[in-house]
Amino acid sequence: MHRDESVTFTFACNRCNTLLEASPPASGNRALCPTCGLGFEIPTFDPRTELVGPVTSDPFDPEDPTPLHAYAADGRGAPQIVRTDQDALRIECAQCGRLNEITSATCTGCGTPFTLEAAPLAASRENRGTIALLLGVGSLVSCPLLLPGIFSVVFGISVITRSRDTAQRLLGLAGALLSAVSVLLGLSMYLNNW
Repeated sequence: MHRDESVTFTFACNRCNTLLEASPPASGNRALCPTCGLGFEIPTFDPRTELVGPVTSDPFDPEDPTPLHAYAADGRGAPQIVRTDQDALRIECAQCGRLNEITSATCTGCGTPFTLEAAPLAASRENRGTIALLLGVGSLVSCPLLLPGIFSVVFGISVITRSRDTAQRLLGLAGALLSAVSVLLGLSMYLNNW
């Protein structure tokens, strides 16, 4: 059976969330994240379902020695800071050789990121804020029961305090507010029946 080498799939680094790309024949090979240097095993890819397996990180890697410069962990692939004939400092791209301003976040020639902020990130898989919002809406429907609303408020607050993703925190806040409204409505219904 002939494998199509042109098929690629993407996955995220477990440490820095940089979006990485590989081809199915590379699955199972050891690699290093070019952004943070984390050692990992390239995940499996099923071309029929287009599902990517989990990324297995090196258990012996230190917790988070993420370098300040995106490709500093890449050795030969790291950008170099060079001094020009005019005595100006420039970043020399290891991919295409172009000299860039010292403040550049990416190469102006090939787009290679020089900083962690410029490295492409995988989309967040966190969805607790969305769940908090849905619980908030659901608690409005069931406001006479009170307990779903109270649970939803607590869940929304936990999303606000624990999530790293601003969008998810905002969704958690909206869910907590809707849940608080449902608790107040439920209490007013309960007190009016007395």
